[in-house]
Amino acid sequence: MINNFNLISMLSHKNNWKILFVLFLTVTTCSWSWNLNRTLAQENFESLTQPSENEQQIEPTTITRKREQNSILETIWKLLRAKREQEPALSSRSNICEITPGLLGETNLVYSTRPLFLWQGMGSKLEIYLYSPFSVDAHQELLWTKAINGESQNILYTGEPLQPGKIYDWEIVTDSQVNRRRISFQIMDAQERDRISGELEQLETELTTSGATKEEIILAKANYFAEKDLWSDTLQQLSSLETASGNTLANTEEMMSYICQSEPAKFTQ
Repeated sequence: MINNFNLISMLSHKNNWKILFVLFLTVTTCSWSWNLNRTLAQENFESLTQPSENEQQIEPTTITRKREQNSILETIWKLLRAKREQEPALSSRSNICEITPGLLGETNLVYSTRPLFLWQGMGSKLEIYLYSPFSVDAHQELLWTKAINGESQNILYTGEPLQPGKIYDWEIVTDSQVNRRRISFQIMDAQERDRISGELEQLETELTTSGATKEEIILAKANYFAEKDLWSDTLQQLSSLETASGNTLANTEEMMSYICQSEPAKFTQ
């Protein structure tokens, strides 16, 4: 086979310059076309293998938000550890350790008028008893009761909203019904509740506007209550996380256990 160089030499000797010119143009065009196709192919490959500008923005944003969530959880952990250093671990009774409402706050104040009853431990039969507002002049009546089945360790009060400023008692009744104890808590007064409701609404509006997820909003509210030493409401917020990232759920479960134990707290990154 005659290569391009030999062909050009033969044509040059015959002085066939027209054919030589056409051949030169053909070779040049083919070379230019090949280089162009190679460049386009490389660009297509890079566009497939490298993230787009939008994709490049997603990853840093996700990482930043993840760090912010961890920061909030770590702050709540620090506040909880500081509180536990001042108070002994909650005592267990018949394998049951009551946690909320009213056991972690210095004044036993609760913001929610439908509080969460939360405990550690299980029994073959458990019932929650909630008694009417305390009065020195009248006997407290059973206001609400709920039987607990399965492995549940929390139940949300579903009766009529409790009254601001009133003191209520509750207890967990086990199958043995021994060593029963009533625990008191108070719904904060209406004026203070209204102030907090306004601040929570503003917080949620700001977070929603910034594109925060439901999980991020719940964590922010939990942190808000923790900073105000309203631990019943803090844990109620955390317990409302039906779906959350792995470390959020791990830390929430660890908090519940830590409250009833004396071991050092552990924060899961």
